[in-house]
Amino acid sequence: MKVNVFRYLLMRPLFYAMIGTVVSAAVMTSCKSPEAPVQKNQVERLASSINFKCPFMVDEDTRMDSVQILPDSTFQYNYTLVNQDKDKLDIRGLTNYIGPRLQHDATNSSSMKVHRDHRLRLVFQYRDRNGEVVMKIVLEPEDYL
Repeated sequence: MKVNVFRYLLMRPLFYAMIGTVVSAAVMTSCKSPEAPVQKNQVERLASSINFKCPFMVDEDTRMDSVQILPDSTFQYNYTLVNQDKDKLDIRGLTNYIGPRLQHDATNSSSMKVHRDHRLRLVFQYRDRNGEVVMKIVLEPEDYL
């Protein structure tokens, strides 16, 4: 039986609207410094600060597991949908709903400024409770600048 994505989404609006913003906002205060560091060091510090706090529950169904700095200026957020099985989700509907919200946050949130300043490729990877990749949402710098 498939989960009705719109019912699922209406029950968890904070998760979808604020996922990128919440994580970055919680970390950004510890990442600010009076002098402008080298780009790589600033991004590495951001990743280290986030990973230090991981894993943590974003909401009742979503756990942030870690972030990774990948080649080609890619910054990946890794999440687990702790109460969901991949085969019971409307993945297309979920992706179509979450993607624009992540793009909006990346474009407009002050907590995502580091990402914009360094033109990072953003990847949001979600796994189900069994560890299977449910979806990856990729934002290129041109998508949010």
